[in-house]
Formats: sequence, C-alpha cells, structure tokens
Amino acid sequence: MTPMKYNRLSVGIMFAGFVIWLVGMFFIENIMVLSVSLIATFICIIVSIIIHTKYARCENCGKHLTRIWGDTCPHCKNKIS
Repeated sequence: MTPMKYNRLSVGIMFAGFVIWLVGMFFIENIMVLSVSLIATFICIIVSIIIHTKYARCENCGKHLTRIWGDTCPHCKNKIS
C-alpha cells in the first residue's frame, strides 16, 4: 500500500471513531452502550494515530505526509504514488 493510501486509511478510521461516538451519544441513558462506544472510539483513535505515524511517510525523505490529498511530498516535492 502506498503512503497516501495509509494516510487516507488513517483519516477513515478516525472518521469511523467519530461516527461510533455519535451513535453512543444517542444512547446516553444506556451506560453499557455508551461505555462500549467510548471504548471503540478510543481504539479507533489510537489505531489511526499508529497507522499515520508509522506508515504515512514519504518514500524518499521519510518525513510524515501532512497533507491528505496531494500527489507530492510537502517536504521534498517528490511524487507520491
């Protein structure tokens, strides 16, 4: 998988965590559903951060890709596939 795909995967997992959190807020009276949704949200955030810091790096210079939708590295201007 390319670094940009890892970057997009990281953002997708973060968005899924946000949706899980929103669903948990609808069931705020049910403490079991709320606690499970908060735990799942926390796991999504942690996994997203790990994927982004470990795999979303430029193949040329090795720095983090800060932009999500771009075809060049913002640091070395190398084309990212």
